Amino acid sequence: MATFMSDDRKTSVLNWLRGVAEEAPPIVYAALFLSDPGPTGMGNEVVGGAYARVPIDWSAVSIDPTTHDASISNSAIATWPEATADWGTITHLALMNALSGGKVLYSTALTTPRDIHKDDNIAIKVGKIIVVQQ
Repeated sequence: MATFMSDDRKTSVLNWLRGVAEEAPPIVYAALFLSDPGPTGMGNEVVGGAYARVPIDWSAVSIDPTTHDASISNSAIATWPEATADWGTITHLALMNALSGGKVLYSTALTTPRDIHKDDNIAIKVGKIIVVQQ
């Protein structure tokens, strides 16, 4: 899963070099989107039908010995509540710094968009939400 860093996250990383550190969020949440949130987080997030963002547990950082890319991945299954109404076609996933509102940290297009209807479940297996830092 390719991930794209948001404009807010890029600014935070570069500000760190200037000695202006942003406090890390205590929990990072995965959010489902019906359109690309893009670098500014302006996509259409799912609303209603018992939808809620889910907290993500992370693996330790891994460094690829060949490319020297650093990465982390989800260390537990990410499971959303059962839909109580149609959610639409999920096309993107974003990592958010808050349970509601907040900022997009990273986002990615799903390999296969998924239509979520009433009574459907959606879960992402361990190791499938991957953030790579080059």
